[in-house]
Amino acid sequence: MACRLYGSPRLPNDVDVLILQPNAAQTQERIKAELVAHRPDNFFLRAAKDSSATYQILYYRPSPDPSSTRKETIKIDILLPGVMNLPSLEPSNVVTHAGLPIVPYQVLLLHKLQAWDDHRLSGEERYMKKVPIDAKDVLWLLTWSEVEAFMPPEDSVDMWSDRTFFSEAFENASRER
Repeated sequence: MACRLYGSPRLPNDVDVLILQPNAAQTQERIKAELVAHRPDNFFLRAAKDSSATYQILYYRPSPDPSSTRKETIKIDILLPGVMNLPSLEPSNVVTHAGLPIVPYQVLLLHKLQAWDDHRLSGEERYMKKVPIDAKDVLWLLTWSEVEAFMPPEDSVDMWSDRTFFSEAFENASRER
């Protein structure tokens, strides 16, 4: 969804929600369960496709009709800082675009690059199918003409090495990709 909010023509398959500063008791599964408990007409859980998975998949249903089809639902991924090298952002780091909060450009680009790399190296068909989509997203982000509007001023810290967003290990892995 973030690519779309930045202007990408591709329609998203899901929405990734990064929890800014979770407390120690907040896990991905607990947050999903709380959403379902608070809004059961709109949120529901399904078992993961992987039968050995210990997690469930969260969906949002815009229509409160429980008989609505899968095409009328949106998959929601709840992400916590630290998972997949995602940073713990301060509210001041979040970009607002079209009235919605999104991660900073550099975070989005390097995590799309990580997804592409993880998917292409996975060896699993379900992930390999995502590689062309990931590649298109990365190429779009790299050639996006309006990127300058979302870049930090020239005199600020090098955005690619900013420890607010990236650990040294993640920066090095991104350079290798």
